[in-house]
Amino acid sequence: LKNDITRFMGSFSAYFSLLSFLLQVLAGSWLVSKFGVRWMILVLPLALAGGTMVLLASPLALWAGVVLKGSDHTLRYSVDRATTELLYLPLPQSAKSEVKAVIDMVMQRVADGVGALLVLFVTLVLKRGQVSLCVLDLMLLAVNFNFIAFSHYMNDLAGQVFVFFILTVAAAEAAIGLAIVVVVFRNRQSINVEELDTLKG
Repeated sequence: LKNDITRFMGSFSAYFSLLSFLLQVLAGSWLVSKFGVRWMILVLPLALAGGTMVLLASPLALWAGVVLKGSDHTLRYSVDRATTELLYLPLPQSAKSEVKAVIDMVMQRVADGVGALLVLFVTLVLKRGQVSLCVLDLMLLAVNFNFIAFSHYMNDLAGQVFVFFILTVAAAEAAIGLAIVVVVFRNRQSINVEELDTLKG
C-alpha cells in the first residue's frame, strides 16, 4: 500500500508539474495579454473554489481531490505566479526590492503557516461537509479581496460593484442553505452529511 501511495504521489507531482510548465511556456503570456492582470489573478481562487465544490459534491471520490490539488499545483506556479510578478512593475526599483523581499520571504511563509493551522483547526473541529463549506467560503472571500484590491489599484469601482453582487448571492445562498439544514434535521434528526445518502425523504 505504501508503495502504491508513493507511486501515485510521484506520478501526480510529475504530471502536474509538466502541465504547469507547458501552460506557462505555451500559453502564459498569451493569457495575460488577452485577459489582463485583473482577471488572471482571479484564476487560482476561482479554480480552487470550483475544485472545492467538486470535492463537496463527491467527498469520497479520489478524482475530486485530484482535481482540487491538481488545479492548485498547475496554476499556482504558472499563470498565477507570472501574474503576481507583473504587479511589481509599476513600483520604483528601490521600493520593489524591499517590498518583494518582505512578501516572498516573510508574508507568504506566514500566510502558509496560518492557513495550515486554520485547516488543521477546522479539520479537527468540524465534520467533512462543514470543512468543505468553510474552505469554499474562504475561496470566495479571497476572490472578494482580489476584487477590492484591484479596484483600488486600478482606481476603478467595478471590482467593488462585483463584491456587492457576490455578497448578495452569498447571503441568499446562506439563507437557502440554512433552510435546507432545518428541513433535513426535521426529517432525519441529523445534519451529518455522511448519513445523507439518498435524495428521497
